[in-house]
Amino acid sequence: MITVFHGTDQVKSRLNLNQELTGTVIKLNAARLSPEDLTQALESSLLFETKQIIFIDNLFSLPQSQNKSKLIDILLSHPDSPVFLWEKKPLTPAVAKKLSGQKARLVESKLPPVIFKFLDSLKPKNLRLSLNLFHDSLKASAPEQVFYLLTRRLANLIAAKDDPASVSGAPWQKANLVTQAKAFDLATLFAFHRGLLALDIGTKTGSSLLPLKLRLELMLVNLL
Repeated sequence: MITVFHGTDQVKSRLNLNQELTGTVIKLNAARLSPEDLTQALESSLLFETKQIIFIDNLFSLPQSQNKSKLIDILLSHPDSPVFLWEKKPLTPAVAKKLSGQKARLVESKLPPVIFKFLDSLKPKNLRLSLNLFHDSLKASAPEQVFYLLTRRLANLIAAKDDPASVSGAPWQKANLVTQAKAFDLATLFAFHRGLLALDIGTKTGSSLLPLKLRLELMLVNLL
């Protein structure tokens, strides 16, 4: 059976995937995958007595191309093969409808709305509200997910402050980002972003003794 993990909460989506990836896993790189290699992998997975799972990362997130269309058609022509796919963003309604029609299993992980309220609350002299929403966000999602979204929001705010025309997204999203960016000076945004990068390095190298959520909280206190 084809199972697709997708949604706005990437951390939870990955956790859900990892819980089901048991047995022998054949990992295929969607960006380098050919129709011939996919066909061979799908047909081979059904020949072994031991359970073999095919895992493909971000197939539906690839740019539109003839190769991508062929890969999807081949995949859907083998509905009995044990295939797991993970997507870095939510499936479009059209793709979700097509997969549902093929009886694929779709596992969507959505970010809780409170995280977006927290990100929108980031403004100077708004520390109390931001901290309350930050704590609520940690109750609903992993600190790593909050950190990732906070880093992305800061990068978008810097872009909106430096060149509002470069901001992408829906009109209301762009308008909200530009308005939020106006509340900061560019130096503060850069300092905030540099702090997040240093925090990321400290987490990956293990050089910091404090947990991620506490370091994020201290950064908010210092910069808001």
